[in-house]
Amino acid sequence: MAFTELPLLQSVAGQEHGSDDHMVLRRTLHHQNLLSTPLAREEFAQHAIASVAEQLEIHDIHALPPCPAEGQGRLKQHVDELRRDGITLLGQLLQPEQIHDIHQFLANKPVYPGATVWMYGDKSPHQKQQVETSHAQAVYKLDDLIDSPDLLELISDPFLLKLVEQYLGVLPTVYSPNLLWSFPGVPGAIAKSFHRDWDNYRHCLLMVYLTDVDSKSGAHCYARKSQDFAATEELVRTYQWGEFKMNTLDFFIPQMLRPSPPEAIVEEVFGENVLQIDGKAGCAFLVNPYGLHRGLPLSLNERLIFWCRFAIYDSGHSYDVSRGPLEREAFKGRVGDDPTSRYMFRTLARSEFSLPPTDSMHNLDTMGDKKR
Repeated sequence: MAFTELPLLQSVAGQEHGSDDHMVLRRTLHHQNLLSTPLAREEFAQHAIASVAEQLEIHDIHALPPCPAEGQGRLKQHVDELRRDGITLLGQLLQPEQIHDIHQFLANKPVYPGATVWMYGDKSPHQKQQVETSHAQAVYKLDDLIDSPDLLELISDPFLLKLVEQYLGVLPTVYSPNLLWSFPGVPGAIAKSFHRDWDNYRHCLLMVYLTDVDSKSGAHCYARKSQDFAATEELVRTYQWGEFKMNTLDFFIPQMLRPSPPEAIVEEVFGENVLQIDGKAGCAFLVNPYGLHRGLPLSLNERLIFWCRFAIYDSGHSYDVSRGPLEREAFKGRVGDDPTSRYMFRTLARSEFSLPPTDSMHNLDTMGDKKR
């Protein structure tokens, strides 16, 4: 029996005999995610993980092979940190010569204003120098991202994928890679206030700096333990509140429903747990983006960052820069072609496991914009 996404989504949603529409199921799951308490959300994550694992077993899609013995200690350390703190630092994943090659490759590639190609800007290609004084952010299309040196190798690295699999509890779905420039002195950048990402019930995000980054060039800030309700509850309980007081749930209300707590409150309550990540180009880290995080506003230097997301199922929240997936030939053999790899990369590289690009929570054809 061939794999299709529909039974998987039905199983996750608990609607084995319910809707046969991918997007109805995805929106149901998304709304439930937004409106659940943190504890109910975690209970549902466990259900979703078991449902996905069951579907993968039915279709003979196997887990990743074990990590070699010499890497198991390091793997466990990263998984433990990610579970405890919501973030783990991966060190220098790209060397200076690799950074040089990436920048050289991208030098003449067009960029698209906004944080993704199809969501925020004018959806038209420009040279970088044309937008860096008029737009806060700009990105590259997926076609150029996958042709760039070394980036596909990062997200298909066996150690990284095994780390992600162990953290998620099931074979990951790889989605939403992006190459994002941020420019100083231009208003309008997104994600500069503390917020949570609500893509999935359990997901994680690889971030790799491709320029040197510090407090003046958009350093990423993460409130460690903010992904964990019990840990956050303890910090809120022991904080010395004045006349103004917040309860733990105030820190978990989706920013779409109410603004997130102010930066000053997050920094005071979480104290030394607020981590600012400065680093050289090539520095990488893995985060649970359900934890409170933000990018500092840029005041001096521009920043280029690469990211890619991993989740327990394809929620349709692929802010993918191509409205992909792309034909598999475009990847030139740089990601695996076995069933497990074709499943993991199905939102990027077209395979028997892929859905059409219209099945996206951000499908512009359903938003009155048919421009491609």
